[in-house]
Amino acid sequence: MIKKYFNILFAGFLCTSLVAVALASGGSIALTSPRTTYAVGELVTITVFANPNGNYPLVGRANFTYPQDLLEPVGFRANSAQYPNISPQNYVSGGSASIAAFRLEEGTDAAGSLGTVTFKVKAVGTATLSILSGTHLIDADQVNVMGSASGITLTLVPAEKPKLAPPVVKSTTHPLRPAAEMVPPVVDSDTHPEDETPWYRDPNAILYWDALEGVEGYALVVSEDADTDPGDEIDTTGTTFEFKDLEKYPVGDGRWFFRIKAKYPDGFSPVTTYVVQLDETPPKDFPVTMETIVNDKNEKEYHLVFYAEDEMSGVKDYDLRREELDKPEVVKSPYVMKASDFNHAGLYVTAVDKAGNRTVSIFGTTSAGVAKMRAAAVVAPVTSFGVTEFITSPLFIILSILFLLLLCDILMRFFAGKKNKNMRRFLSKRKRK
Repeated sequence: MIKKYFNILFAGFLCTSLVAVALASGGSIALTSPRTTYAVGELVTITVFANPNGNYPLVGRANFTYPQDLLEPVGFRANSAQYPNISPQNYVSGGSASIAAFRLEEGTDAAGSLGTVTFKVKAVGTATLSILSGTHLIDADQVNVMGSASGITLTLVPAEKPKLAPPVVKSTTHPLRPAAEMVPPVVDSDTHPEDETPWYRDPNAILYWDALEGVEGYALVVSEDADTDPGDEIDTTGTTFEFKDLEKYPVGDGRWFFRIKAKYPDGFSPVTTYVVQLDETPPKDFPVTMETIVNDKNEKEYHLVFYAEDEMSGVKDYDLRREELDKPEVVKSPYVMKASDFNHAGLYVTAVDKAGNRTVSIFGTTSAGVAKMRAAAVVAPVTSFGVTEFITSPLFIILSILFLLLLCDILMRFFAGKKNKNMRRFLSKRKRK
């Protein structure tokens, strides 16, 4: 009876312990999106979703990859109501991303976002965003309570193109054409050609089109909508249009559709569309930080980490200069610093957008600046395996259960042996009598 009681007791204890282990390691991080199919040109928002699942993490970080040929990062945000503070070394660049946030006081068991990353779809294909090592949920005891992490796969499809008029051979000398049919105007520009740089800083686009025989005038419109109709009123009888003279349709940064049709005695021609993309705004100010790592050769490396946001045309390149007037070197983040870099008072990192706008951020390499940045270059909490980690680990719980079962077996054998010894003494006394 005693043995059966102990077996039941320890079986229950074992089940409870296993459940506790599952709960203690069951947190998860997942990449999510409102949908999984997007068209070229659309913006995709990826949410880094953390579910503690009964744990109380203080810090969360998600490292993941994305296909550069399909997705272009346009911005990210790290922090939320659950994790209100931004951790250092957040970046989205070069095909990889790291998003992290933390709490200052106690952990939380509430599920929520660590942050979001916004991409612009560049091309058709299947985009897989995969979780990398270093992804974690760390609690107040410096224990990683994350049990699983999952990425996301997106299907990227072609964009619906606006219906354009059939192409007409351009005449550089603007000769008159016979009005055998209602031919649409052919628009071109020497200042903002469509087939070269897609984005321009200069807002004064000058457009022109062919003069056509029999045309009474032209109806035109400038709009952010590719399908806007120019209307049935003649706006001009000339053959040029300058954006600086535009009062009816004031334009700024953005993608603008110049749509025009010719008025013939018998009606209007098909509409011609000419696209002008303007971006006068430089990338946003951005920090440059330094991260200290140990490479495969057990050597310390110092990495410059940087990421700039540009809301319109997007960041094209990053330039690095070691002196203010140095020739720039095109670099990517993270940039592995050279020993000679520390001989300069500062490193100048310039973010250049697709229109040529530039924003400069300076990283100081003075001794005080380096010491400060090294102290801040903490990617994750300490993960050394100490006493607290061992006591709360599944291995310790299993070893404790085995030890107690062994102790129970020894005690039962001891009491059983003592009982048999007393019985033999009793029988021996009866025989004497």
